Amino acid sequence: MKDLKQVEEIKDKVVNASDKGFGYFMKNIGLIILIFLGCYIFANPNIIMNPLEFFAEFDRSSVFTFATLFLIIFGIFQLGKSILKENRLLQAEENQQKALEIKKAHNIEAIDRLRKNPEISSILKDILINLNASRSSLCEIHNGTNTLAGVPFVHLTMTAEEISNEVSPSADDYMNLNISRIPFIAAHFNESAWIGPTDKIEKEDRFLAAKLKSNNDNYMGFILIHGKEYPLGMLTVAFKDADNVPTKEYIMRELLKESQKLSALLDKE
Repeated sequence: MKDLKQVEEIKDKVVNASDKGFGYFMKNIGLIILIFLGCYIFANPNIIMNPLEFFAEFDRSSVFTFATLFLIIFGIFQLGKSILKENRLLQAEENQQKALEIKKAHNIEAIDRLRKNPEISSILKDILINLNASRSSLCEIHNGTNTLAGVPFVHLTMTAEEISNEVSPSADDYMNLNISRIPFIAAHFNESAWIGPTDKIEKEDRFLAAKLKSNNDNYMGFILIHGKEYPLGMLTVAFKDADNVPTKEYIMRELLKESQKLSALLDKE
């Protein structure tokens, strides 16, 4: 049992060494050879002092010893090479399996989202009708790219929109926007909501105000859609006629109610 345990330990060491790569494995094999030669030279100092005499006395037993050593080292090398190849194949299979699982999960999520889109549109239409607004939209938060330190840039994209006959679609103007480059949203993000005329936005963010005005959104409001762990996006409503809008309290109550419905749809279970 003790011998079997020692064999298993040697095997584990070879496997661990092979996992680190071919170069690492060969370096250790070379080290073993150097250690063996060092010990042999230490036991036979004549090989240094009188090399000719040493080789003259070189007999069959010495040849057999070196041949045995060579076979042992060659066997270890082949074993390590085989294990390394097997590990690479297993790793490739695992990576392929993970890729298939990720793809399958994405496909399931995509199909699930397609099924939810009519419900999302229905919620936006309800806002449009209940508030007599000209536009309601869902803008979702997502990660675009990362800094070299691995910090993600937070982006915003309008993924759903419902409009009245007074205005035209505006989704193309709100694709993959870096939130850090929209001062108004960044400044009011922690407040979770804002309602007011576009003219007030212009004082904080001329870029966003210009976008809103170009789409005839002269009065607007937004509320953050909270998920279980992190914000999911923003629910927005806009009015073409800034002088004919419901009270802020009524708009906020409607946005809060509908944002909770969207949160249940958008958040992962």
